[in-house]
Amino acid sequence: MGYVLKIKKLAKHEWKTTKARTYVNDTDGKPVLEKEIEAPALVWKWFASPVEPTLEALFEKYGYWCSTHKDNWCIVPQ
Repeated sequence: MGYVLKIKKLAKHEWKTTKARTYVNDTDGKPVLEKEIEAPALVWKWFASPVEPTLEALFEKYGYWCSTHKDNWCIVPQ
């Protein structure tokens, strides 16, 4: 049995997209669409480290990173 470090971070979705719109004010002060671009949607995704045989080995490799990043990670037995 080993352990992995799982990290939750934002990643581009494989097929979902979103539209980003830029508006400007015309002479009357009303907003007018200037341009619209399509961008990949961002989603929260879990990424896993390679399997380490013991917790000590896992913390030896990733301990400093875990101590400086307090959120969005967990350790999972495999």
